[in-house]
Amino acid sequence: MIYFEKLTRNTGVSRFYQIWYEEAVQDGSTVWKLWTLRGRTGEQGTQKLEEYHIQSDFLNRLMELENLRLSDGYEKKLNPNLEQAELELN
Repeated sequence: MIYFEKLTRNTGVSRFYQIWYEEAVQDGSTVWKLWTLRGRTGEQGTQKLEEYHIQSDFLNRLMELENLRLSDGYEKKLNPNLEQAELELN
């Protein structure tokens, strides 16, 4: 899972988005599943699932998301939810 966050300077609101993906076999063919989760930091956000049957389409979408991250000013961060879960396990 990759976690990105940015602070909107004019409003002081922090926003995040996460992406994660997996390769799966469905009806005898490979499917790449890509999830995105976006929203304000501290809120649930909106989740979206996309499925790709052609690997090049999947890779192109990953590049689009990376370009979006760069152009919108998101920075890669540690996911605070995962950090909290690790602390609770210890």
